[in-house]
Amino acid sequence: MKKSSTPEALARDLEEDYILGRSISPNFQSESSDIFIATFPKCGTTLIQQIVYGLISHGDMSFEEIGDISPYLDFYNRKQEDAGEFAGSTPRLFKTHLYYEDLHEQGRYICCFRNPGDAALSYYHFLADWFFDKETISPDAYVQQVYTHPDTHENFWRYLLSWYPALDNPNTLAVCYEDLVPEKLIYINRICNFLGFDCTPEHLSLIEHQSSFEFMKKNEEKFDEKHLRIKCRFLKPGDTTSLTSKVRSGKQGGHKEELSEESIALLERQWQEIITPVLGFKNYDEFRANVIQRSKTHCNG
Repeated sequence: MKKSSTPEALARDLEEDYILGRSISPNFQSESSDIFIATFPKCGTTLIQQIVYGLISHGDMSFEEIGDISPYLDFYNRKQEDAGEFAGSTPRLFKTHLYYEDLHEQGRYICCFRNPGDAALSYYHFLADWFFDKETISPDAYVQQVYTHPDTHENFWRYLLSWYPALDNPNTLAVCYEDLVPEKLIYINRICNFLGFDCTPEHLSLIEHQSSFEFMKKNEEKFDEKHLRIKCRFLKPGDTTSLTSKVRSGKQGGHKEELSEESIALLERQWQEIITPVLGFKNYDEFRANVIQRSKTHCNG
């Protein structure tokens, strides 16, 4: 597939890609035991996939790539295929970036949110060398002309507004990336309790180790989405030169170092214009504090 050469072209290409996967495939039938990791792109998706699959499999790492056993639901929607046929665990584990109103499937949901600046920067680096070359589109151009564009369907603000009401549902657990990473074992316990799993302290400790940045970076070939890229014809079988690992830096607050003051101010202004009037939170930190409390209440501490 030809790469985008301008922010406008990238926005259009991403829009077409999202719309194709927006509707659930008629061939997909959810099950009450299904687990959906529901996030906006680059908001801890792969980390939670690794945690949940580890809880299910007792730390199995024999998979070649995490997407082989935890399918990307939206991709199979585009192909009108049943993602369940590709699930490699019991209960089945899926990841999705769909809005809540586009999903509505039975099962349990784990939502992970992230600071919009860090999510934007991480998404930029993920898309680079896949959808576009870094030499043609800068981080600031991406944030100002693509990520924050009001007409894009894959929109961070819309995603947050879509999923926030669902956090009241007993089948939905919310976490924030900024708390999950430094308090890993606490959140692994919460996820375990939420899913109703019976895990020993040794099992939980193993999952904490296998979901650490160091472990996942050492095994980053298991988290590079190579097979999905081949199916999308972005990558030829055997080609490793164009791969981008989804385990990049593990840093928090990195957007303050790489984005301009103008881009950061734009993100802050859009939060106040779009999120604050609806949810009442003045900034992401206030939203995060609310999610932390919900998580404690949901899992009884």
